[in-house]
Amino acid sequence: MRSSRILTWLLALTLGTAGALVFGAGPAQAASVVVNGPGNVKVTVSNDHVHPGDRIQLSGEGFVPDLGSGSGGNPVLAIKINGDNPGWPEGWTAGGADYVANPEGDPGTPEFAAFKINDNGTFTGWLEVSGSQANWDTYLQFLGGSLTTVPGGVRLPAMAFRTDLRVLGENDAAAWITSNSHIPGGSVAVQLRNYERQDGQGGQKVAFKIDGTGDVLACIQTDAEGDGSGVVPIPSDLTGKDHQLNVLAGSACGEGPQAPGRVGALDFTLTEAAITSSTHAPGGKLTVKLSNFKNATGVGGQAVAFKIDGAGDVLACIQTDGDGNKTGDVPIPASIATGSHVLNVLAGTACGVGPQPPGRSIALPFDVTEAATPTVARATGGSVKGTKLTLTLKPGTAATTKLVVKSKAKVKLKGSKKKVITVAEGSAKGQDKVSLTLSGAGKKYFRTHKALKVAVTSKAAGAKTVTKTFKVKKK
Repeated sequence: MRSSRILTWLLALTLGTAGALVFGAGPAQAASVVVNGPGNVKVTVSNDHVHPGDRIQLSGEGFVPDLGSGSGGNPVLAIKINGDNPGWPEGWTAGGADYVANPEGDPGTPEFAAFKINDNGTFTGWLEVSGSQANWDTYLQFLGGSLTTVPGGVRLPAMAFRTDLRVLGENDAAAWITSNSHIPGGSVAVQLRNYERQDGQGGQKVAFKIDGTGDVLACIQTDAEGDGSGVVPIPSDLTGKDHQLNVLAGSACGEGPQAPGRVGALDFTLTEAAITSSTHAPGGKLTVKLSNFKNATGVGGQAVAFKIDGAGDVLACIQTDGDGNKTGDVPIPASIATGSHVLNVLAGTACGVGPQPPGRSIALPFDVTEAATPTVARATGGSVKGTKLTLTLKPGTAATTKLVVKSKAKVKLKGSKKKVITVAEGSAKGQDKVSLTLSGAGKKYFRTHKALKVAVTSKAAGAKTVTKTFKVKKK
C-alpha cells in the first residue's frame, strides 16, 4: 500500500489576519459525496472520510447498458480501491444487495468489488474498511465495460471515473482540497476533519496562505468535533502552474493560542490559458496555450471552446491531452473591428461533446490592429555575368515581389531603332539576392556593352509599387 499523504502536524504558527476571510464550520462529520460519471451516471458515497472498521455505503443511478455488447443478464460495475496499486487492500470487504461475488468477464485485474446494475439503472452496496487500516489518502475508481452477470451477457459502455477517500484515526486531523478547477481570481475549496482544540473547548480556527507568503487569505472555524469546510480565494495575480495551500492552526487568525499547533501543505495546480501570439489582425489567428484543463472524472482532458467578446458562434474547439495541456489556434473573424477585445475560454459543456465538468470560464484580453500594408523587395544594386543579372535586394514583407528591369533610357541595338528594352523579369520571395535570366534584348545589349542604367520596378498585391534606378555593370 502506498504511504499515507495525510498531513503530519508539526508546530503552531503565529499569523497576521489582514484581509483574511472567516468562514463558519461545515456540517459535523463527513457528508455524503455525489460522484458524476459519463452521461447521467451518479454514484453516492456515504462519507468523504472514514475510520478503521467503518462501512462505506454506496448507491448509483443513471447507468445504461450497452445493448450491443451481449445478451441476457445484467451489466456489472467494478470498484477498485487505489486503482491497481497495490490491488485490493488486506482486510477490506464488500457486500450489499447488488454485490456480485463472481462476475463474468475480465476487468484486467482480479482486485475489485463488483455490483450488479439493475434494470432501472441503479445499484446499492457497501465497502468495509479493515479494522487495522493505517491512515491512508486513497480513492475509489469506478469502471464499466467488461463485466456482466452471465456468460456473454450485456455490459456497460466503457467508463472510468473516481472519487477521493481518506482513512483517518479517530483523533487525527486532516485537510484536503475538494475543488478541481483553480484559476487566478478563483478559489480553492477545502475540507477539514478532526481539528479539535486540546483543551476540549471545541474546534480550532484554521488559517490559509498560498506558497507560505503574504497575508492570511482565509480562516475557517471548525465545529465542536473539529470538522469544517470553506473556500480560500486565489489571488488574481498568481502565476505559475504548481502551488501549495498552507494549512495553519495553533495561534492563527488572531484568536490567541489554540493548541495543538498544526501546519501542513496541500498541493494544487492552476488551470491557465494564455495567448502566446503577439500581433492580431482581422482574418488572422490567435495562438492559445492551455494548461491543466483536465476532466473532473480524473481521466483525460477537456474540449475547450473559444468565442470572442462572448458573442456569436464558437470559433474553435481544442481538445487537451491527458494532462490537460494543449496549444492551438483560434481564427479571428475578418469582419472584427480594430481595438480591444476579449477571448472567452470555455470548458464544461462546450463543443457539443456533452458534459465535461468542471465548468471553467477564463477571459483573455487582446488587441486587434489593422493588417500591416505589405512592402515589396527593393533592388539596391546589381551586376551582369554571362546571361544572368544578379540583383541585390532589400527584402519586403510581401510574400512574392515581381521584378521588372528595363533600360532607363532608349538604347540602340544593331538592326533596330532606339527604344527602351526589357532587360529581365522575375520574382523574389524574401531573399536578399536574386538571379534573373537576361531577355533576348538584354543578352544582345551586353554582347557589345559593359554597363547599363536600369530602372527596377517592384510590384506585389496590396503593396505600393517601387522603382529604383542604378547602373549595372558586366563582370
